[in-house]
Amino acid sequence: MSKYSISTFPDGATMDGVKPHKKLPIVALAMVPMATIAIVLTSCRPLAIEPGVPQIRRPNWWNFYQRGVALSLKAEWRRAADDFETAVGYRDGAIYSESTEKRRVKTYGLHFLNDYFPHRELGVCYHHLGMYRDAERELERSLEMLPTSRARSWLTRNRKAQLSQLPDPDPDSIQLVIDSIRDGLYTNRRFLQCAGTVASPYYISRLVINNHPLLLEQAVMRYDLDHRLRLEPGVQRVLVEVEDLLGNRTSWDAEVTVDMTGPAVSVATIPGDSEHVRISVDDKHGLATVEIGGKLVTVRTGDTLVSRTLGLSGTGEIHVVAVDRAGNRTEFKRATKDLRKASLRSLRMNPDRRRAALPAGSTSRGSASRPGALLQLSDARSVAVPIAKREPDTMPPRLRLFPAIDGRRVVTAEFYILDLMLTDSGSLGDITFHVNDLSESRKFDSDALIEYRFTQIIELQPGANTVRIVATDRAGNRTEKQLVLERKMDFLWREDLRVTAQVTPPDVTSVPALKTVDIYSLMLNGLLERPRRLNLVERDPETLQRLLLELKLAGSSIADQVRAIRTGKLKAADWLIQQYAGRWSGKDNWDLVLNGVDVATGEILFTVDMHFDSFNGAHIRSRLGGLVDKLAQRLPTLSAPVQSSTSRSAVVSLGRKENIFEGLLFVFIPPESEDVRFADPLSVDGAWVQARVTRVLDDTCAVEIFPRKAHAEVTPGHIAVIR
Repeated sequence: MSKYSISTFPDGATMDGVKPHKKLPIVALAMVPMATIAIVLTSCRPLAIEPGVPQIRRPNWWNFYQRGVALSLKAEWRRAADDFETAVGYRDGAIYSESTEKRRVKTYGLHFLNDYFPHRELGVCYHHLGMYRDAERELERSLEMLPTSRARSWLTRNRKAQLSQLPDPDPDSIQLVIDSIRDGLYTNRRFLQCAGTVASPYYISRLVINNHPLLLEQAVMRYDLDHRLRLEPGVQRVLVEVEDLLGNRTSWDAEVTVDMTGPAVSVATIPGDSEHVRISVDDKHGLATVEIGGKLVTVRTGDTLVSRTLGLSGTGEIHVVAVDRAGNRTEFKRATKDLRKASLRSLRMNPDRRRAALPAGSTSRGSASRPGALLQLSDARSVAVPIAKREPDTMPPRLRLFPAIDGRRVVTAEFYILDLMLTDSGSLGDITFHVNDLSESRKFDSDALIEYRFTQIIELQPGANTVRIVATDRAGNRTEKQLVLERKMDFLWREDLRVTAQVTPPDVTSVPALKTVDIYSLMLNGLLERPRRLNLVERDPETLQRLLLELKLAGSSIADQVRAIRTGKLKAADWLIQQYAGRWSGKDNWDLVLNGVDVATGEILFTVDMHFDSFNGAHIRSRLGGLVDKLAQRLPTLSAPVQSSTSRSAVVSLGRKENIFEGLLFVFIPPESEDVRFADPLSVDGAWVQARVTRVLDDTCAVEIFPRKAHAEVTPGHIAVIR
């Protein structure tokens, strides 16, 4: 037996200072392939020490990967590519190779490596080496294994470099079609669904709607547009701008009128005539149909005002129905006897002192020197009307709201539509709306206006909004009504039905430049600015108050410290949102990764990431907004109907499958609830009836109901809401 031997180590490692667990005689070399011996001896050869570059002491895949990352940060693209090729097994050198990409991969024992993306980083190296086809292959392979924002970003850069080599690109390559919006559209909704298709053989890289860039992490040849567009009241322009990787641009625009108020209906007396009244219907954005007294009135396109004279004989009623071009509808009903009384009363309060027209061929009598004001006619013919004795007008206008509001009302909309009617025995003067510190007035020009039915938009701030309405008549009498519209945040569900989450500050140790950027506050702001399913646990009252003031939420319920304590500060979080930043090759390239962790089980429920290529503040805020949107897409479905139930379980419609997982908790909203946003969950003996997801199927999920006594309470038609 030879006195020479080779020491072997666990996991195939050698020369690591670990005591050999076994010695093989030298004759055993005949059983070892020479290529393997060469690999081991080569990998163990001493190398020159480079600052920031780890040495390969063990020829395992993770060692080559880590050295490849370090070399890529130093822009040593060829050497880095060699190490990544070795890690995945394209190149000999690693005793064990690993080609599968993972967020967290086990190396040996209890050691783990975060963010193992060798194909992605190899593609980046190939791109810098000008090997664009190989780079596209590796980046696409990375996206197939585990999609990441960085891989999408570099695939876009690589395709742009390839397209830049085309000899004669087509400058009119972009096709843009919008199906859901037409030019000249009238709508009474503040949200429009902008849907259509965008396509280009040179890949769509930028898509902007009304100066709002949509998140495109990766340039695509075709994009199916389906964006919810928020519009302000009034005439708005919808502008869609598109750009592809070669810089070709096109745009599409349309004019949209957002009209949220219905037509106004006014009733005015006719001078000297107590048997007729003048009915007028007006809408500043245009009328569609008008029906007065059971007869349709001819309305031409673009008409904003129509008027008709109606008699007050009989005991019937005057019925007016008007619809504007946006679909808003106003209905007015008044008994003819009531209008006759109002007309007579108005004539006594405001006696006619104007000149009236004479029939053709008559001569006028009287002159301007006689008492009474005169109305000059176009043909200069006039007649003096005797002055009636004027009665003092001491009655204030009457103001009614539909529906009536007794002091306070809770709403969730940013704009509230007040439906009002003003009535006066003399003639109306003006009406003023005072909302918080702002005011808006309407002045009525007609001297004979006795009734006015109209709607008014009130813009609300979060929290309590004091609305004071003051109406006056021509005699100076006034009436005043005050009410409070409390705007709660437009949360999709009540606060106690949402997931409670603690957002931890991000780990930025690997990206020194981020130590001067307050990523944590920017992320919290992004989460608070969007309608959300998360109750954010904030244990620092000063920080909480600062965020609320920045977002103008200080008056909303979430600013209530007592509620904040009950629903957040002292309540254990259901989820933990972990953040960490990672530095990658390329100038200013870094990622921010969010992990959603179930506090009860420690399981990572989801992971979302965003790639950044700048430390510019505007760029960071924009990309963080996209990251928050990606996070919102991963949150579970808000609600779903119960399809069937048994003595112990129920079947719930699945919704978005990727967002439902075993262990999620549901509560149940009774089907007869008018507004599920504020409805109380189904309960038994004061405790909520809950259900835990036990199995996720293709279209449904099975849930186990507890407590046991509540099994019979859950029936088809109940709404299951994520707890």
